[in-house]
Amino acid sequence: MKQLDKKNIFDIYPLTKGQQGILFETIKNPNAGIYSIKILIGYDFLLEEEKFNNAWERILEVNEILRAIIRWRKLNRPVAVILKDAKERINIVKRESIRFQGFECYTKDHCKSNLNIEDEVFKVTLHQINANKSLIEIDSHHIVQDGWSTSILINEFIDHYQQKDATIEKAHYKKCVLNLNESIDLTSAEQFWADYLKDVEKSNLAENYDHDKLLFHEYEVSFNSEFIDLLQATAKEQRVSLATILHLGWGIAIQDYQSTDDIVFGSVVAGRPSDMRGMERVIGNFVNTLPFRLRSGSKNKLSVKEALKQIQSHISARADFELCTIGQIKKFAKIEPDTEIFDSILVIENYPFNNDTLYRDPLKAIYAEVKESSSYPLDVSIRIDEQISVNVKYQSAKFKYENVRFLISSFKGALDFIMQDTDQTITEYTAVTEGEKHKIFHLFNSPINEAILPSSSIVELFDKKVLLSSESTALVFGDATVSYRQLHKRANKLAYKLKQRGVMPGETIGVYASHSVERIISLLAILKVGGAFLPLKVAEPLVKLSEVLDNCSVSKLLIEEKFGENFYHHPSFDHKQFIDTDTSEIENDLKWKNYPSHKADIAYVLLTSGSTGMPKAVAIEHRSLQNTIHWFIDEFQVGQQTKILQLTDYTFDPSMEDIFGGLIAGAEIHLPSQEIAADAKECYKYMLEQRISLINYVPSVLYEILGNREKVESLQTVISGGEALSEAIKDELLLKGYNLYNNYGPTETTVDCLFSKCDRQRVNLGKPITNSYCLILNANNKLTPIGRTGEICIGGLGVARGYVNDPELTARKFISDPYYPGQILYKTGDYGIWQEDGTVLYQGRKDNQVKINGIRVELGHIRSVINDMSEVIQSEVITTGSPKRLVVFIIVRKEEELTEGETKERLRKILPPYMIPQTVHFLEKFPLTSNGKIDAVALEKVYIKSRPNNILSLKNFSRYESDLVKIWNEVLDPVELDINRSFFELGGDSLGLMKINNRINDHFNLDLPISTYFSYPSINLLSRHIRSLVEKENITEQEADDVSGDRVSAAKNRLSIIKRNR
Repeated sequence: MKQLDKKNIFDIYPLTKGQQGILFETIKNPNAGIYSIKILIGYDFLLEEEKFNNAWERILEVNEILRAIIRWRKLNRPVAVILKDAKERINIVKRESIRFQGFECYTKDHCKSNLNIEDEVFKVTLHQINANKSLIEIDSHHIVQDGWSTSILINEFIDHYQQKDATIEKAHYKKCVLNLNESIDLTSAEQFWADYLKDVEKSNLAENYDHDKLLFHEYEVSFNSEFIDLLQATAKEQRVSLATILHLGWGIAIQDYQSTDDIVFGSVVAGRPSDMRGMERVIGNFVNTLPFRLRSGSKNKLSVKEALKQIQSHISARADFELCTIGQIKKFAKIEPDTEIFDSILVIENYPFNNDTLYRDPLKAIYAEVKESSSYPLDVSIRIDEQISVNVKYQSAKFKYENVRFLISSFKGALDFIMQDTDQTITEYTAVTEGEKHKIFHLFNSPINEAILPSSSIVELFDKKVLLSSESTALVFGDATVSYRQLHKRANKLAYKLKQRGVMPGETIGVYASHSVERIISLLAILKVGGAFLPLKVAEPLVKLSEVLDNCSVSKLLIEEKFGENFYHHPSFDHKQFIDTDTSEIENDLKWKNYPSHKADIAYVLLTSGSTGMPKAVAIEHRSLQNTIHWFIDEFQVGQQTKILQLTDYTFDPSMEDIFGGLIAGAEIHLPSQEIAADAKECYKYMLEQRISLINYVPSVLYEILGNREKVESLQTVISGGEALSEAIKDELLLKGYNLYNNYGPTETTVDCLFSKCDRQRVNLGKPITNSYCLILNANNKLTPIGRTGEICIGGLGVARGYVNDPELTARKFISDPYYPGQILYKTGDYGIWQEDGTVLYQGRKDNQVKINGIRVELGHIRSVINDMSEVIQSEVITTGSPKRLVVFIIVRKEEELTEGETKERLRKILPPYMIPQTVHFLEKFPLTSNGKIDAVALEKVYIKSRPNNILSLKNFSRYESDLVKIWNEVLDPVELDINRSFFELGGDSLGLMKINNRINDHFNLDLPISTYFSYPSINLLSRHIRSLVEKENITEQEADDVSGDRVSAAKNRLSIIKRNR
């Protein structure tokens, strides 16, 4: 920063709120070049230097804002200082005898200058090249110039150079700013924007975060004149503006891209009211970006025609409030100051001056280029003349080229869609091509063929296996073994007892049995009598079980004999009929004939967690169970030599394929005792001794049993399911030589619907199992393009009948397939994408999304990023408290080390600030539910127990924390400070942050950049960082000399203090 000559000050303007926002982003990213403008104009002759100088001197004279410098250090408010004389901003460079290969090559080599807005916001350079070519290089900053101004600037230069200095009515910049501020009715504006943005959520288009890179790339495409004619005809027919159609087209494209029916993007307005005379010729930054929201109405089914009318009405109504800054709008809508509610902006260029004058005689240019950068990750600019030109600037760290290209292609498709039929609803739009439809329907999925299933029922297939393997071992429990013949006989006796006690075909019977032989017998017996079983969790409170049974209209309960006394005298079961598993009084040579069951009959009912607290009861038909068993046996080659370790509780559906798949295939099923199942070491030992060949369980427990141990050589098949398989666990098990499978399937799709055999590639859900198919749909139940996120929806034989006694939920989750008439799709609530090879990549759950400061956050995405760290075996992310805090729990490989600080630092390079956890905990193992899944409730208790007492008392703080508390209190409105909450969470804004930065730098003799407060947003984190800087022992003289500006003396002073204290 140069020393300012006070005699050269013409005026001082406070920055507008819009300019303050631009300044804040510029300071925050000092080396990114955001908000910079570079205009390049080339001629194949030499411009006259005197005329050039005179023209720009005149431009600087009449446009005082171009003579500005911006100052904010040690000031309460940032200002624009207008200089009297700024002729040094006009430069001439002569380059002779150079190899000239065109202006594009020349500019890359010789036009790399940037502006320091503390010294200049504008400069112009004339390059005289080889005595026969000229290039004008204009550098400016958006803080004083918008796109409209660029057009004015170029035209003024042409006029002044040609000495066309006619008097033009031109408003005074300062007066314009004052008039604009006075014209805002803040009360009405607050009501307008608060209503418009009620319950708004951030539209996240960006996917790949890397905050260390802010490089912009460009993508351009154009639509021909015929396309413009069609758009204009539609606009005329619907009596709307072309801008209205373009807004709707971009909104529809984003909705489809994000698979949602409510999106927000930035809509750029000129900010130059037509009733302010002469304003259209003022150079300055008046442009404003306003939130534009499109809700397609998944319930009300908004038509294109209705949407156009609504948008036209909104654009008209917002004209009275379009001078409000985005900061003011957020405040009106009660949105956190640091919450960015959109990351794409739409600019429709409607400048009043035609830049074609550049290419006309007598001052005819042969080259022109305008390079601008934005703070928004995606900037879409549309220029309409003979054709529609779409220029896209995007941050390469946040958008892939192919995704940008897809978005613009979808934008064009959405405009075509609008013109086709304005009576169709917005929700009917999809960007999926015919080629993609062919892949999804014919390559990624296979036809359903129920004829491949055996005609016999499940119990008939079991009975046939008994005839072939009567003396083979069916079950192993402790020291006891049960042959197929013995199991068959005992199941028949219990079935006979059930029939004698009044169990009817088609009736659902509750089952309460331990992990034992009696449990397997109970399930078989119920199927033999033509009933359906409802497994009940042992040790569940009996009152809750009673409510579940009532909910499912179950009146009979089959109880393992040893548990009978628990139920007989319990008041909650007065109205239930009990049947115990004791069959000692029934003759051994009983003749029994199975009741014939049909494929559409219910085989079992399983309970899954419900949002109301009452479990959902899922009814699974025989055809569904039979299909899963048929696939399971075939895919994993289950046979008489297979030994299955049956760990999963019978209330959890993988047990169904273990039990019935194993029995029908003639396998040997091992039921380990509770003591063995709960101890990973004992479980491993058991597998070695019993030569187990197949295990099917959740990955966290699989790792506990098999990880960090020698390979179980007999183990041929390891199936992971029930929760997400991490890369680390996958790699560990593959490294040991196991055949590892990742199975996916909600209870509503009968255990499994997708599966993959794992390899070194990224973990995925794989492809549909036999007689199952998968569609990935958007919020409007339309196909999503390959590579785009949508909800995983499953069809085929595995789809459940629905939820017992809950027709409303059944109708919502089990929908008519929009592509296969007569078929039913189950909406899983899981997000996924099709990969090019036809596998599905998991992208998290709908109900695993939470709002953090108004922004919807996918916890699964955070978990996935953490799991990709090489040191991490598994992680879990939860939210707790109010306001919500993100808390992470991590299990690290035994030979690796990872700290909380290092974890957060790595996440900051990939994730946006609002997705960085407040706390990271390291555990040796996760607490698990009875089904083997990670217990989130138990994790929250771990966090609460470890949480420090953060009651604010300065006497408990370090000197650095105390000083920061005092400084923050000076800037923020009186609040109850929490040293673990970010500055923005406590109500701070960009101006306040600049004030705090000035005071902290002065107080501690530092030169912290604004970006510091995004890496260390709370007093707790910031105090540690400042302490590390102030008390740094190894600072050198060279480091002190490297500090520039008026901070040099402060740095040297700090150095001398450190030396004296040694």
